[in-house]
Amino acid sequence: MQQSRDGSRQRNLIVLLMAVAIVAMGYFAAVKIVSKGKADFQTRELNIVQTAVVHLMADNDISRIPNPVTSPTNDMTAFPDTTASTEAKGFQEGDKPGYLLYAHDKTPDGTAEHLFYYVNFSETTWTYAATGDGTVIQGEKAKD
Repeated sequence: MQQSRDGSRQRNLIVLLMAVAIVAMGYFAAVKIVSKGKADFQTRELNIVQTAVVHLMADNDISRIPNPVTSPTNDMTAFPDTTASTEAKGFQEGDKPGYLLYAHDKTPDGTAEHLFYYVNFSETTWTYAATGDGTVIQGEKAKD
């Protein structure tokens, strides 16, 4: 009977060690996935912002952003160009100036209504700057 108990204890110890090893492997895999996920999110956000700028430029029939934001920002209500005048856009007084990813006025009707959203968020996690040709440069993570 004694040998049977020792064998049972050894099996229990082996099962316990295997369980610990499986949990540890799962933990380290989860840490790796979370780390990779953060890098993937950063890249995805850059791709979303870059695609939105390209769409904005095509939609507004411009080949250059007149006054690109060169100081990194995470405010999409002021990106990529908050200062292009309504006249430069061919719009009327009362329309909203600028070429904006969030709440852009693309209707020349004399009002800052009927806004268009190239992105569905007003702030990003990382900061962005733009060049005249529409290239988006991702900066540091925005402060909370």
